This record gives sequence, structure tokens and C-alpha cells, in this order.
Amino acid sequence: MIVPIYFGFNSWEAYLYGEKRFKSIFLRNALIGGTRFAVCASILFFSRNYLYTVLAYLLIISMYNLIFYFLISNKNKDEEISDSSKKEYVKHGFKLTGASAVSVIAKNIERIILDSVSSATMVGIYSIVNVFPNFIKNSLKTLVNVPTVKLAARTEKDNRRIIRKGLIFIFSSGLIIFTIFWFLTPLLLRFFFKVDDPNIIFYGKLLLIPIIFMPANLTIKYMCSYQGSGTSYFKLFTTLDGIKLGLLAIFIPLYKIEGIIIALISAEFIAFIILLIWFIRSNKNFGLK
Repeated sequence: MIVPIYFGFNSWEAYLYGEKRFKSIFLRNALIGGTRFAVCASILFFSRNYLYTVLAYLLIISMYNLIFYFLISNKNKDEEISDSSKKEYVKHGFKLTGASAVSVIAKNIERIILDSVSSATMVGIYSIVNVFPNFIKNSLKTLVNVPTVKLAARTEKDNRRIIRKGLIFIFSSGLIIFTIFWFLTPLLLRFFFKVDDPNIIFYGKLLLIPIIFMPANLTIKYMCSYQGSGTSYFKLFTTLDGIKLGLLAIFIPLYKIEGIIIALISAEFIAFIILLIWFIRSNKNFGLK
């Protein structure tokens, strides 16, 4: 019942992007994130009931999606589009959808592999230590998405020039976030989950390492998504997600949770190198060296 609303009524964000109302996107996502964190953290702290936490997470996002959808539904009118444009949109959409399908599999398969080679207890441990790294990653996606969409309103050459100048700062922000949560993670795990095992806490800290590369990776990915060709997007994203899937399939059976950590760190670092090389090389097409 929740899933159709969770996935089917989130078009409000795309509408606001089209209207260039970037401040509204940021404020609404901040409202969703703040409500979600406050409610889920309260449930975890007072009841320790993970089922209620998951349901609350889904309900909160579904509720906001439904409200925001109806707020923009009366303003969203169909526009006349030429047949040639429709064909291009459909072709581009197939490429984006194809890349997204591989991405969804890559994001959710590590628990399935881990369960098949270990136990439900091991999956539960991984799920707990991954709560805060996953929360930070989702927050980073929202934060990086808004300015990159705003930059997409410029010409691609100007967009690339701005990103090139800011890459050191963008990478540094990932390093700073990683450092802060490296020290906060033990406190958060003890406070919310009563975790005292130093090995489990260390797993949670190691899962933060991919965050170092995420801001730079997301910036280049979004730039490619919004202004790059569908072909580049499809090739890049399927290649990166394919590498991630391969690493997970290799390392999890060998090292269990440690294998997930090795695979995720390696995948994010390899993605950073590939995206950086693609960005530098493709800049030459725009006269940027």
C-alpha cells in the first residue's frame, strides 16, 4: 500500500527542478530529512523497534510525497511536444532507465549475498553499522543534487569550468565529513543501538571511508546526468555499477562483512578515478584543459 505512494508521487521534485525553484527543493528535502530523522531516532531510542522505524521512514516520505504532489498537480499542465522531440526523450529515457536498473541492483544486493554465505545475525550487524553511513550518503545526494541542478541551467562549458575549479574544495568536504563522523560514529552506535563491541564499531567507522570520494563522484555524475549525453551516462553508470557488483560478488563470500567494506571502498575509489579521467578528457571537447 505504501510503495505506490512512496515511488509514484515523487514527481514534485522534478517539477521544481524544471521551474528552477532550487530553494524550494532544498527546504522541502530539509523538512523531509529533519522529520524523518527526528521520528526514526525517537522510535529507536524509546522503543528499539526496528519494524516501526522502517514503517515510519516509509510513511513519512510517502506522506510528504503525496502532499507535495497535490500542491503542484494543478500547476503541472501538459505541453505540446513535437514527434521528433518525443522520440529523443523516449530514447534518452530508455538509457537513463537502463542505467538506473543496474544501479538499484548494485545498491541492494550486498545483504542478499551476505545472507547467502553467512547468517541472519551477520546481516543484522551489517544493517546496524550501515545505518549512519547510509544516512550520510543519502543526505549528501540531496545536498549535492541541488547546486548541480542549478549549475545545469548554465552552458555545459561554464558548468564544467566551475566544477573544475571547485573539485579540490568538493573533495575536501568529503574528507571533512568523514573525519567528523569517524569520531561521532562510536557515540551514535552506543546511544541508539547500545553497541559496545569494538569490532562492530570499527566496521561502522570503516564504512564511512567511501564518503571521502562521494561528493566529487556525485558532482560529476549529476553533471553527466543533467548535461552529458545519454550514451555517456549509460556507459559510465553501468560500468561503475558493474564494477561494484563484481567486487561485492568476489569479496563477500571470502570475507563476509569485511568483504562488503573492501568492495564498497574499492568501488567508490575506482569510480572516483574513472569519473575524474572521464571529466578531464571530456573537458577537452569544450576547450578546457
